[in-house]
Amino acid sequence: MTATEAQPADQAATSASAHSIEEDVEFYLGLGRAVAEMRKGQGLSRKQLAVRAGVSYPYLSEIENGRKRLSARALLLVARALDVKPFQLLESAEALTDGGSIVLGRDEESLRSQIVEMVEHLASEDLAVVQAVLSRLNRNSP
Repeated sequence: MTATEAQPADQAATSASAHSIEEDVEFYLGLGRAVAEMRKGQGLSRKQLAVRAGVSYPYLSEIENGRKRLSARALLLVARALDVKPFQLLESAEALTDGGSIVLGRDEESLRSQIVEMVEHLASEDLAVVQAVLSRLNRNSP
């Protein structure tokens, strides 16, 4: 087999790998959202859930914002703290994704809350970027 014959298979593998990574990102965003929604549904603050689950507040924040992947142990701890089975969290994550895209909250208040939570722990240089984007959006709004 020549190098050119192997190239399409290599490209297909790379494409499949990139697609898989995108799906993983969407899934973990959905899983974080599922944790946040269950937490809020029980009237718990993020800090209260972190204490119940025995995980740090920053770790839980990163989970809810899709920046950290839960280990199997963390999934079990968070599920127990929410008084649900781990599979229920996983099913909720699947339900919150639709064809690989996160389904946004349906009302404006929920969306605003999601944005505030995402911005909460950004580094100052990232906050400057968010501020610039929001300023531009506000100028372009009718």
